[in-house]
Amino acid sequence: KPNDSVTVHPGLTNMYTLTAYGEGPSVSQQRIVFVNSPEIVDFKASSSKVNAGDKVILTWEVNYADKISIAPGDHKDLPAKGSLEVPVKVDTAFILTAANKGNEYANRAESVNINPVNISSFTASPSYGARVGDPIQLSWDMASAVSATLQFGTLTKVDQLSKGNLTIIPNTGVAYSLMA
Repeated sequence: KPNDSVTVHPGLTNMYTLTAYGEGPSVSQQRIVFVNSPEIVDFKASSSKVNAGDKVILTWEVNYADKISIAPGDHKDLPAKGSLEVPVKVDTAFILTAANKGNEYANRAESVNINPVNISSFTASPSYGARVGDPIQLSWDMASAVSATLQFGTLTKVDQLSKGNLTIIPNTGVAYSLMA
């Protein structure tokens, strides 16, 4: 029609041509519609180094994207601006991916590394002079462990991976080892 409009939804930058036909020569005009590529304004973790099992907060801001996701994990259909709390057990490179309808992508990585395992204390109370049959309290304080064992004749898994204690009644003199 001579006076009309058409709505378009371009996925990529595109040139549109309008041509009018009638008596005499045809007349054309062109217009370019620019579609911005996805832009990652910001993506960061609350800490770049944590103890194993700690959580970090990932924050981001993205422009011109229809689909936003973070891997690893099943973090899809995220808003253009937001935050997400995630646990970290191993060194991890989180990757933010932003895409538009034209299948243009932008990616940014943010690394979070794990602190080495640290046993800051391991004590026995009493540590000297206990008699056979008397209870002994073993206590520990460690960081960044994802598993630990306590050896005293047999191997036992340690359930409390930061601070904990265990009361035992030995029937002989024994050396104790904590492995994390």
